[in-house]
Amino acid sequence: MQRPILHGLIAVSCLGLGAAGALWIVNGRPQPPEADLPSPRAVSVDWTTLSAGEVPRRVAGTGTLRAARQARLALEYGGRIASVWPELADGIAVSGGTELLSLDVGSLNLEIQAQQTTVELAEIQGRGALSDLEHAAAAVTIAGERLQLLKDEEARWKTLAAEGRAERARVDLATQARLTASLGLEEAKRAEESARTRIESAKKEVRLAQDRVAVLEDRRQRSVLRAPFDGRFSLSTAGPAPRRTVPEPGDVLAPLEPVGVLLDAATMTLTCEVHENDVGLLFVGAPAVVAPHSQPGRLLSGRVSAVGAQVESALRAVPVELTLEGTAEKPLALPAGSFATVEIHARPARNALFVEDGWIAYRSGRAVVFVIEAPDGSEAPIARARPITFLDGIHSGGRIVTSGLSAGDRVITGSLELIGDGTELILR
Repeated sequence: MQRPILHGLIAVSCLGLGAAGALWIVNGRPQPPEADLPSPRAVSVDWTTLSAGEVPRRVAGTGTLRAARQARLALEYGGRIASVWPELADGIAVSGGTELLSLDVGSLNLEIQAQQTTVELAEIQGRGALSDLEHAAAAVTIAGERLQLLKDEEARWKTLAAEGRAERARVDLATQARLTASLGLEEAKRAEESARTRIESAKKEVRLAQDRVAVLEDRRQRSVLRAPFDGRFSLSTAGPAPRRTVPEPGDVLAPLEPVGVLLDAATMTLTCEVHENDVGLLFVGAPAVVAPHSQPGRLLSGRVSAVGAQVESALRAVPVELTLEGTAEKPLALPAGSFATVEIHARPARNALFVEDGWIAYRSGRAVVFVIEAPDGSEAPIARARPITFLDGIHSGGRIVTSGLSAGDRVITGSLELIGDGTELILR
């Protein structure tokens, strides 16, 4: 019972001696004189005088590249394929006017020949009717002249009979001759009208046959599928049963059945969404730089071709269309559907204050810029933190300040991590 008590007393004594030693070390060691403490040192900094000027602005976006022109390749009329361009394959470059495939037009050729024969026969009938018309017209003229002579003869005999110098029977003969001549004139006129009718009928038949030939010729021409412009051929993927292979001779195509799609590889468009706050900076023709994700490191030049007229309610964004055109030396050679990042060169800000990103520091969650102030007297210049506000957007590595700074302020451009509000400065 005495041994535990003795051990406790020894432990308490040791703790007391340790505390007394620590107190002596803290209070008893020599302290340096107050005059020997180092004073804050001035910081050497770079600076520049802020001035207002024109600042380029950029508007960023993303979108999908699409062919500016896209033709769905199909034939208006169906039929059996007679020939296919040997080089036709998915992704192949095609020149405008190239014959991609053609249908069998044997029956069309026979029908065209039949209609052309009908035209020739109708023209022959028309020429015969025209000859008949000429003869009938001459007969009408002769019959008319003969009738006029007999009318004069009848009148003369009537006058003589009235004077008692001719018999009544002679007048009757003259009258009968005039009536016969009148019937002859009517017959000649009917023959003339019949010839005119046959001529018009022949002309109508010729026109109908020619129209039929034109329709058949058009159908024969439309039985050949040609590339409407330079581009790249792609198998059609639209519709419930997309085509997976290139058609072959002997295959039967239904009317308007898609054979593939021709994409204009020389010109492409891209539509991106731009926030409504930045739409006012854009204009048609504004240059842009496009970076396709399918070809990292490649940059393409484009221009704004259209700006949307309505703000999308959910995203508060407006669609903006860009057009990209390649050249013979530098073709675009991009697959349609490629995703791309866009940077549009917008209208520059005029009479604006611009500070680089490296001049901005953040203190207590606020953006500040340190400016140089020169106190009265002979004291050294000091740094003052100015809270600033700035515009959103891309501005070539910096910000456009809207408040907190003025033209003529001396802005510190380096060593920001070494200074604070009130730090003495050495200007370099």
